[in-house]
Order: sequence, then C-alpha cells, then structure tokens
Amino acid sequence: MSKYIDPHTKEVIDCNNHGTNCKFCKNPITLQVAIFYDLGDPLKLIPLACCNECADLRRLRRRIERKVQLVCAAIQVAGSNATDGLLSKSRESLTVLTKDYARMISNLYGMDGMAWDEECVNLLMDKPEKWNLIIGELWKLFRDTQKYQTTKG
Repeated sequence: MSKYIDPHTKEVIDCNNHGTNCKFCKNPITLQVAIFYDLGDPLKLIPLACCNECADLRRLRRRIERKVQLVCAAIQVAGSNATDGLLSKSRESLTVLTKDYARMISNLYGMDGMAWDEECVNLLMDKPEKWNLIIGELWKLFRDTQKYQTTKG
C-alpha cells in the first residue's frame, strides 16, 4: 500500500500498488489504484496501463493526426473551388505537421532523424480524404525502417 497526493485537491489517498509492464514498450511500471476505486474491478485496469512516456507519445501523435485531419478536411470542403491561398497555407501546414510527425517517430525509435519526404505532403494534398491511410502508412514506413536498421546494423 502507498500514499498518493491528488495534485488538484492536495488530498492524501491510500492506494494499492500493482506491478505490471507498459502496454506499448513493455517496460516495468507500477500502477497505483485508489483503495476506494469503485468503477468496477481495478485489476481490469492493469492490462491497459502504460508508462508516462508512451502516454505522452500517443497524446502527441493524436494531436498531430487531428491537425492533419483538419487541414485535409478544409482542402476537401473547398474542393475545386480552393483558392491558391488556401492551398498554399494547407501545404505549409502539412509540411510542418509531417516533419513534426517524422521527428516524433525518430525520437521514439532513437533514430538520428528520419528522412522527411515532400511526397507525403503531395499525397495529402492530392487525396485529402485518405489522410488517415497516408499517415498510417507513414507510421508503418518509419517503424519498418527502424526494424531494418536495427537488424542490419
């Protein structure tokens, strides 16, 4: 049993500690569950637990993907009536976002830096309705590149 101080209320809460592994990176973590937890079986939380680093990564990934989705939706809505200004701003935004995405993945896998390619932005501009598939493939490409580099090096 341990004590946890709620950062909002400054209340001290008694907790049971459960050792487990992060769902994503498999590093060992300790999950603290309040003794008064009454939303169901607290042991069902254990397989869902992840470390702070993986949680932050997923939050950042969702934030970037959401922004890509919004830019692509603006391109889709404008359709053939899209102005040069909208297309230019969209291209700039997608360039920054895809570079951020590449940097995030590089940091995750401890790579020196992923080669960013303009082709990703071109695909997003040409097929904005397929943004999720394009970004998903980008993630897989970076992940597979890391696996290849690890086995090769």
